[in-house]
Amino acid sequence: MRRNLTVGAVLERVLHSEVLAWLAVLAGLTLGFAAAFWAIERRRNPSIQGSPARGLAESAWWSVVTVSTVGYGDRVPLTRRGKLLMRDYAGMGMRFGLDPALERRLSLEVVRASQSPEYRTFREAMLGVADGNAPVPSVP
Repeated sequence: MRRNLTVGAVLERVLHSEVLAWLAVLAGLTLGFAAAFWAIERRRNPSIQGSPARGLAESAWWSVVTVSTVGYGDRVPLTRRGKLLMRDYAGMGMRFGLDPALERRLSLEVVRASQSPEYRTFREAMLGVADGNAPVPSVP
């Protein structure tokens, strides 16, 4: 008997609780450092001035770019405290490899899920093919 699978069931299998924990940690760090950057730089830095919503959104962009060590340079700290914050935050991204670790974990989860019988059944139902070539026979 074929089980009915939904996209949600497949996503639940792919997004294992450990992956969700990593995503929560990264989101918390990103938002926490964005808020700290905004609080430190908001009076002196024209790139994050304006309404608090705009400033926090710009600071969140800075936070993502900094921890991923991309560093576009479009948002930079101007104060001494802001520069220290950036140094520590970028260093944390480099030392602990937050982004590469998450990518490896997500990749492993996707591979593991793609090898499960549930995923194959879901794939066959969505694509209408079994093993990539032959059409799946319809189930009455």
